[in-house]
Amino acid sequence: MASIRAKKALTNLVVNGGNKAKALRDAGYSEAVVNTPSKVFDSVELKPEVDRSLSKIDRECERLIDSAMQKDLEPEKYSDVVTAYEKLKKLSQLLGGKATENVAMSVTGFNLNIRTDDRI
Repeated sequence: MASIRAKKALTNLVVNGGNKAKALRDAGYSEAVVNTPSKVFDSVELKPEVDRSLSKIDRECERLIDSAMQKDLEPEKYSDVVTAYEKLKKLSQLLGGKATENVAMSVTGFNLNIRTDDRI
């Protein structure tokens, strides 16, 4: 069973939008734990709480999608719904241990010339 402080850290994480360090500090953890958030958020004891939170977030995402699909939704409201969905989805990815962003790397200005007679 997760400690009260671990549950508080999870609640803080959801409320603050995914800042693990802030969530742990606000729950009263030491800097040693703040620097290794996996000790709390990836713990076996907290997993049932994380799973419940993920389930709630997924339900809210579905509700937001339904809301966004309404034809009479004003553009400003639609923008708010999309923003809320994106934030919840990122939080879901963070809690679920998935990537929260796509990372692409591009290398430019690099030339590599290899001759067939080069010896390795």
